[in-house]
Amino acid sequence: MRNALAIAQKEIASYFASPIAYVLIGFFALLFGYFYSAILTFFLRQSLQVGQFGFGGPTTINVNQDLIRPLMINATVILLFVLPMVTMRSYSEEKRSGTIELLLTSPLSDLQIILGKFLGAMALYCVMLATTLVHVGMLFMYGEPEWLPVATGYLGLLLLAGEGRDAVDLVVEKLSCRFHVRECGTGEKPERHRQRGGRSERNVH
Repeated sequence: MRNALAIAQKEIASYFASPIAYVLIGFFALLFGYFYSAILTFFLRQSLQVGQFGFGGPTTINVNQDLIRPLMINATVILLFVLPMVTMRSYSEEKRSGTIELLLTSPLSDLQIILGKFLGAMALYCVMLATTLVHVGMLFMYGEPEWLPVATGYLGLLLLAGEGRDAVDLVVEKLSCRFHVRECGTGEKPERHRQRGGRSERNVH
């Protein structure tokens, strides 16, 4: 577990050492804020119609059902596109920096490497979700939504990454990187043999 935490710490540092973390967090916060504003505007307009006329809409307006629920649904759709952006750089960055061979040939097991990179990606994902607490906090400040459906919605968003795309993407990338390293390792040997064979032929002549 200590090795996995060390890899996770390295991943978090690499995320925030480059613009990738700030771009992803800003992109997600911008889209979430847009949908929050649009859904809140529709909710206020609907509540005014009910308050003025008493008809033309539902008899009661529920914050959880009519505002928070569609907001969580839209957040789920956004995350389906944002989550691959978080995980796709986990091993590509190792390839770019030339440390992928060192990582895969280290005494760490595949489970430790995948778990460490998964925890690093989840940390960035939790920071992204934390930016949405400002919007939800304003609803609790000026309204009276029920906290249990909100907590359940956030738990679902965490499980969306924890048991879904993040884990699958990291496992697939790990297997592809392992195959790439083996292919490079087997590809170097015949070339060396050919070079040695050419030298021996020149020596004979």
